[in-house]
Amino acid sequence: MKSKPGAILLFIVLILFPAISWYYLSKGTSYRKEALKDLEIKEQYNTKEVSEIINIPLKGFNTLLIFPNKLSENQLEDIVNRFIKVNTFQCISTRSLPIDAKNFTIDSMSSLYSLLNKPNFALLDTLGQVRATFGDSREEINRLIRDTAVLLPYND
Repeated sequence: MKSKPGAILLFIVLILFPAISWYYLSKGTSYRKEALKDLEIKEQYNTKEVSEIINIPLKGFNTLLIFPNKLSENQLEDIVNRFIKVNTFQCISTRSLPIDAKNFTIDSMSSLYSLLNKPNFALLDTLGQVRATFGDSREEINRLIRDTAVLLPYND
C-alpha cells in the first residue's frame, strides 16, 4: 500500500507539473507572438526627422508619445506609472516638449501628428520606429497597456 501514494506523488512530480508548466508557457509564448504580429512596423518613418521635431533622442528607448487629448492627468499618470520603472522606457508628452528654435517650425508638431494619422498615443520601439498608434477609448487604452508591456524588455 505504501507504493501507491509514492507512485501518485512520482506521477504528479514527473508528469503532471511539467505538463502544466509546458501548457502555461506555450500559451504565454503564443500570446506574445500574436501580440508582436500586431506590433510589426507598419510604415517606415524617418526616425531622425521625428527625433529632430520633438528634440529628444529616441534610439535606445521604447517611447510612448502622448499628443494632447481629453484624458485627465490621473488617467495619463496611471498609464505612465505602469512602465516608468523600466530603464528603456520614456514617456514624452507633446504638451511639454522643449523647443529647438533652430529646427522647430510652427507646423512641425502638427505635421508629425498628421503623419501618424492623428492618434492620441504613439508607441515607438528602441530604433524610433512607430509600432502602433492608439486613440483614447477604453479599449484603445487597454490595447496600449498590453502592447507596451509586450514591446518592453523584461527587467527584474
